[in-house]
Amino acid sequence: MAEPQVGLTADSAEMADLIAIVLALKGIDDNLQKAYDAYIAKNRAQFIAFVKASKFYQNYNSTARTRAIAEKEQPGVWQQEKDKYVEEQKQRIITALGASAWNATVQKQVEDAYSLGFSNSARDNNILDKLVASAIDFKKQGGAGVTSINDLKQFANSYGVSGLFGDKYWEDQGSRLFLGETTAADIQEDIKKQAINAYPAFATGFQAGKSLELQAGWIKSVVAKNLGIDPNSLSWNAPEVAPWLGYRDAKSGQYVVPSIEEVQTGTRAKYFDAFANTPEGTAYLDGLTVKALQDMGLM
Repeated sequence: MAEPQVGLTADSAEMADLIAIVLALKGIDDNLQKAYDAYIAKNRAQFIAFVKASKFYQNYNSTARTRAIAEKEQPGVWQQEKDKYVEEQKQRIITALGASAWNATVQKQVEDAYSLGFSNSARDNNILDKLVASAIDFKKQGGAGVTSINDLKQFANSYGVSGLFGDKYWEDQGSRLFLGETTAADIQEDIKKQAINAYPAFATGFQAGKSLELQAGWIKSVVAKNLGIDPNSLSWNAPEVAPWLGYRDAKSGQYVVPSIEEVQTGTRAKYFDAFANTPEGTAYLDGLTVKALQDMGLM
């Protein structure tokens, strides 16, 4: 039914906005209905007072009010604009976190954000992201965000401290990265600090950006060669490797990087049976036998 052609006039932009609100939405709020009655009665003061006392006016900004009116009066246009906003946000979130981040709860939050007048501005996206983050399982990320987290996990592994960071830590960091509360560089610094505490003999290298892999990868190689195994099968926590990472000088008691000879001799002594079964071990023992026989004058 058409509105009666009576009432207050839109003699200003603000008045036009208020009249549009009342004519479109008077059924959703008692104060808007009272404002409509004042509009018909041409009581400007009461009209403005009732509109501004309405929950709708107090809780929605001008953009949200315009959209609410469009939903009533131009539903087709409103739906197109809403769909456009939702799709843009969907692509932004999926690019950052992967397809698994987009779920029904996140979509509802994005749709609500549109109704509340959110735009694609950095400020509004920042507010929306805080809501979205609460509805995302960061264990299942698969976009740019998870690529960063996976890279950081590899970084922690290369520094020998991956075991110090559990799933909860990485979930929290994934969320904080998405929200812009931290950076990959910040997390790398945290990893370096943990590595320095865990392996003080390699602290200088860590501070210079040299990973444990770069500084101590040779230890795995020496150990593996003397045990006849693949060096890639050895972790930093392996009992054959870990003691050398916390090696102390016998005289000073200080943590130091062992020499190749110390690692080789110590590994052969502790794991003699394994060493003896390697080609190098067999040759070494054969050499000792020959020398013993020569010393005895039997060769």
